[in-house]
Amino acid sequence: MAKPGENIKLAGEASPCSGFPRLKHEGVWKLAMIQNYEWSLKASDFVCRLLGCGSSGSAIFSPLGVRAPAWWISSACFHNKPAFRDCVTHMDALSASTVKISCSDSVRLVNGADRCSGRLEVRSEQSWSSVCAKDFDQRDAEVVCREVGCAPPLALEGAPYGEVGAPMGATESHCEGQESGLRDCRRSALERSICPAGEAAALTCSDGLRLGGGTSRCQGVLEMENRGQWRPVADLDFVWDQSWTATVCGRLGCGVAVVTVVTDDADVRPVWWVKGGCVRPDAGLRECLTIC
Repeated sequence: MAKPGENIKLAGEASPCSGFPRLKHEGVWKLAMIQNYEWSLKASDFVCRLLGCGSSGSAIFSPLGVRAPAWWISSACFHNKPAFRDCVTHMDALSASTVKISCSDSVRLVNGADRCSGRLEVRSEQSWSSVCAKDFDQRDAEVVCREVGCAPPLALEGAPYGEVGAPMGATESHCEGQESGLRDCRRSALERSICPAGEAAALTCSDGLRLGGGTSRCQGVLEMENRGQWRPVADLDFVWDQSWTATVCGRLGCGVAVVTVVTDDADVRPVWWVKGGCVRPDAGLRECLTIC
């Protein structure tokens, strides 16, 4: 029986945590071609974690330059099936483009409510370790949230060590808050090598949601921040209903949803597409973000 991650890899880049997904099916490695050209950040995050690469930082559709053999797959099943062969929908295909995934290979958030929250772990060589809460501050949190593809931090707190054991404390990061990754921050050595008794660092990054153009913060056009850009949110499946509005209102701290109006944007602005059926009270809207 194949181990998790044994039949999937990212290829075409210098790092094994970035590149085009290749899938092994019936003993043959081919590119993964995405059915209906829909791919969610949740699917990217699943692949990154399966490969031991931390969280997904970004995913874009990218041309290959040549047509190559590919396995057609359904991205929706990636985080529901134990084996990638269950995601293959067509046995023979040629592809001229596929999704390019970039994982954060140095940090990840684990055991959180969604992909933008949890206990912080950093990678050193081939192992992951928690970070001492006392050695981690708000500016460090801003960098980590950006690195894992989430909006700025909402909360910085402590958490149990978890299965990785007591966090190591040989070095401390000193971020200014604008760095692209934790590895870019200045570091200093600590006299101790193990954290004293206490908690590991955990954080909750925001959804990057707001209601714009209304008379209050709880009324207006739903907008989301992604990769530094604020855009209106559009439902790819045209099935958005009042229950999903209630979920968004709850995450914005705006109480009960009163009314939802789905309309065309007269300004023809760029939008962020989401899968409406993906929206749940226990998951962030960012998980439903789809590139298509």
